[in-house]
Amino acid sequence: MDGPNGPQRLVQLDAVIERAATSPRIQRRAEREVSLEAQVALLRHRVDQLELRLAALERE
Repeated sequence: MDGPNGPQRLVQLDAVIERAATSPRIQRRAEREVSLEAQVALLRHRVDQLELRLAALERE
């Protein structure tokens, strides 16, 4: 189809979404992101625990 910058190829959005959902590369990236989110949550928890311990030590 002609576009403002020359010929353009139009694709169905559903087809793109379906293909992306089955892409191993995209799946690995999603798994890494979930893994990173889990690591951040764990580190936040550990920092909170350390802050509580530090506050207790400072009160002594």
